[in-house]
Amino acid sequence: MTTNETLTNQINLNTSQSIFLLCDHCFWTATCLGKLHINQVLGANSICPGCKYGQLSSYPITANESFTYENSKTRGLEIVFGIRK
Repeated sequence: MTTNETLTNQINLNTSQSIFLLCDHCFWTATCLGKLHINQVLGANSICPGCKYGQLSSYPITANESFTYENSKTRGLEIVFGIRK
């Protein structure tokens, strides 16, 4: 495999990686199916569509990972990451 093919494969893997997005201000969440999808959902400036806050946290999710999340008044936001079964 040539260096260009290797680089192309790495880019394809990275752009297809799922990403969990979280607004640190209003706790709006989304799962994007790749880095390219983020720009379609949020635009180029990554502003929260819920509260217009200017900073989102992002957590990459590999193909063998899964997550669940709950939001309650008493405990707040709880995110559990694990191995996909």
